[in-house]
Parts: sequence; structure tokens; C-alpha cells
Amino acid sequence: MAQNFTENTEQAIQFAVNDAARRKNTEVTENHLLLGFLEEKTSYFRSLLTGLNTNVEQLIKEVEQHLNRLPTFTGTDAQPSIARNLQNRISEAENLAKEWKDSYISADHFLVVYWKNAGEPFSSWKNNTKVSLKDVEALIKNTRGDRHMDSKTAE
Repeated sequence: MAQNFTENTEQAIQFAVNDAARRKNTEVTENHLLLGFLEEKTSYFRSLLTGLNTNVEQLIKEVEQHLNRLPTFTGTDAQPSIARNLQNRISEAENLAKEWKDSYISADHFLVVYWKNAGEPFSSWKNNTKVSLKDVEALIKNTRGDRHMDSKTAE
């Protein structure tokens, strides 16, 4: 995994790992991370979704329902492994950060890669929003201005 995450992204990743372990899930998935980004009401990720006039509470409900159906360990304290879909989102966010000439991987990188490639339930929820990838990227560009993610606290 990449080491250059912003503090907020590190917190979301830690939440995802802890949440999967708490639920006794066999894997930490992209949906655990998504919930990590959404659970903090003042997070950059969530504020971007709010800025797009989306129903964040509905997404949280759908992600929770999805997570409650994932496979679990029984009778053991085994640690969950990192799911392929989460590895893919992290790799895609890392590549996007390089493309945008950012030193740190932030929540907005993840929002774009979720918008492009996320599985369920994000994919269906996104399609119901009628918000395009161009809308997402325009909001990020407008929010950032000329600034780059060049420190752990850049968000």
C-alpha cells in the first residue's frame, strides 16, 4: 500500500480495518473504506458529496446493509485480509494523485475512483444521482483551486 495518504484518508483506512474486524468480516472491502469516508460528518469526502446535492444518508444506509451481508469469521479472532476491490481503489487513487501531480493521496482522489469504478452499492446509488464524473471533477477543481495535496494535512 502507498504511504503518502492525507491524515483524513489514513483515518478512513484505519476505520475500514477496524470496522471489518469488529464485524468479523473476512475481508476489508472498498465499502468499509467508503463508510470510513462517510462516517465523519465534516469530512472532505462527505462535504464534496453534499456539494453535489446527493443523498449521503441514503448511501450510508445502503453501504451498511451491504456490509451486514458480507462473510464473517466464526469462533476465531482472525484478522481480515485486504479485498481485491479495495486494493484496486487504492492503486487507482495513487495513480490519479500522480496524474494530478499531488504528493499525497486524498479523499477527492478516492471520490473520483469510486465514481469511475466502484461496485455495489455505490454504483447504483451514483447512477440514481444523475451526477456525472465531469460534475465531480469540476467541483473538486473549484474547491481546490490551484492547490495540490502536498502535505498530510492538505485537505
